[in-house]
Amino acid sequence: MEVEIGPAAAAGQFTVRVLRSVGAGKPTTTCALDVERLLAQRQGLEDSILASSVEARRVTPAHESSLEAVGTLLFDAVFAGQVREAYRTSVAVAENRGEGVRLLLRLMAPGLTALPWEALYDREGRNYLCRKEPLLRQIGTTPSTPTLPLEPPLRVLALIASPSTLPSLDVAGERARLEEALAEQVEAGWIHLEWLLDASWQRLHEKLLDETWHVLHFIGHGSYDLTRDEGVLAFVGRDGRPDLVNASRFTDLLHEARQRPRLVVLNACLTAAESTDDLFSGTAAALVRSGINAVAAMQFAISDKAAIAFARGFYMSLAHGRLIDEAMRSGRIAILGVARDTLEWVTPVLCVRGDDTRLFDVNPSAAPVPPVSPTGEHDQPGVARTAPPPAAREQGHTGSVQVQPAQGAATVGGPPRIARHARSRRHLAYAAAAVLVLATAGTAATLRALDRVTPADNEITADAPWRLEISSDPTSGGCTVAVTNTDTRYEEVFKNVWGTKTFQMQTAGTFRWQADDPGCLVRHRSGSGKAVLPFSQKPGEGDTDAFAAPKAPGTVVVQVQAFNGYRMCTFELHDAADGRLVARATVAAPAKGPLRLDPLGRSQVYLSDFSGCDILVSAET
Repeated sequence: MEVEIGPAAAAGQFTVRVLRSVGAGKPTTTCALDVERLLAQRQGLEDSILASSVEARRVTPAHESSLEAVGTLLFDAVFAGQVREAYRTSVAVAENRGEGVRLLLRLMAPGLTALPWEALYDREGRNYLCRKEPLLRQIGTTPSTPTLPLEPPLRVLALIASPSTLPSLDVAGERARLEEALAEQVEAGWIHLEWLLDASWQRLHEKLLDETWHVLHFIGHGSYDLTRDEGVLAFVGRDGRPDLVNASRFTDLLHEARQRPRLVVLNACLTAAESTDDLFSGTAAALVRSGINAVAAMQFAISDKAAIAFARGFYMSLAHGRLIDEAMRSGRIAILGVARDTLEWVTPVLCVRGDDTRLFDVNPSAAPVPPVSPTGEHDQPGVARTAPPPAAREQGHTGSVQVQPAQGAATVGGPPRIARHARSRRHLAYAAAAVLVLATAGTAATLRALDRVTPADNEITADAPWRLEISSDPTSGGCTVAVTNTDTRYEEVFKNVWGTKTFQMQTAGTFRWQADDPGCLVRHRSGSGKAVLPFSQKPGEGDTDAFAAPKAPGTVVVQVQAFNGYRMCTFELHDAADGRLVARATVAAPAKGPLRLDPLGRSQVYLSDFSGCDILVSAET
């Protein structure tokens, strides 16, 4: 079934047209959709999706209600009247034939592309559409391209870009699972898999010029640059630092290939995120417009576990002869196995040109030639093909998603808690008025005396971990402060800071800040602070001061004193030395804990900015 959704004459109205279905004709209707309100809920929705990946002993998923509500709203708006009849008829006809319904959404307005259509929820059928049947997006009217005749092997180039100053990825685990998924086909000669580690612009350029690649698989960090209004991928630059490649540059690079890849898989955060002003601003949409037949990407931040599971399910399905849209659904089902209540299956997005998902026409008479040995271009010592995940992952700690917060840029407190700390593959908040943030590392030494006059009133100089304090005028609408590392030019934004908040900063350097309100007061505080257990903290105060972690087998205990009207609260424990996420746990009302967070041998830790709950923090030895 193919459905087109585009702007109508009246503001807030959209025209819905059924372009193709197996029943009930091709009806057209008009629906009302408050896109701005839905976009305003996006960050909270993303936070719930990420938090859902944490295992919890509960019968009813506490995070799912917001996703189901958004999915129901979208379904009821678009699938109304005769359009719903066409959908129901198509489902019934397909079931009688022993088949399924593939749903292709053609999105014709920029604001629509930023909505989470993969959350579509049918209350009558009590199911999420994308988990039952394939769901695809077509951005604008990009035409189909002819199916590519292919004689085996299918050539897959897998890129790994993990710059040294960004959060570390489970590279070995993701590589091992991808190789495991394709092992049989690689051994038989149907697929040729090659790895490009520490992927840089130059090395990928050389690969594209030297050889033909049918599939490009990117493993790394992605983001969305709101100053340029387009998607960004982080390649490895000089000295291992991030080289931020925006979508338009990336598409130009792929045009250097002798034959452009038919499929690009972006296993990185926010690679499917879109602007509200440009249909083709996101990395995935830009690639499709440039001529790539299909792009699998991520519309939200995604945890390592979910990303690895998706890749395995996706490629296993392709290896079993499934179409690209069916493989996408298999990737979602694989994510469902990561945790009982996970919602991260909604994060992957499939964008296609036209409506034909047959990317290749394989010549069955062409017998593949098995390779002599597995290929691993630029293999590095210590990176095993089947290396297990780190021990902490195997032990089931709540901090199994290893995250390193922004280093080398001041983090300004508007982005929600998870947006700042709990994203394994992204370093910036996707929010209106935010700017691009990808942080770099510095060398910790000793902190200069920060109470003296700096070279400029809005300049901060630090040689070691420090704290950023932002205060707003009580009569104002909250502060938004942008802080730039003058050495790296990377910038981070703290939005809508009310009252006074303090944030832990792990990176040395010189920083300059700008505020949107003259009533905003920005201070720098030396060191990471010295909290003494037990202590209390209220929400909205920012990160706690650093405190000495209990020695093993002791734990940090968080006891909720009051929920203050919130349904749940999530707490994250970080290493004060480098900001890495150590443990995370969530408590839902009316239970108040206690929650026990294992510091995993860290000496100094802190709790990151949290919402909602008054808490008491203590030690259990």
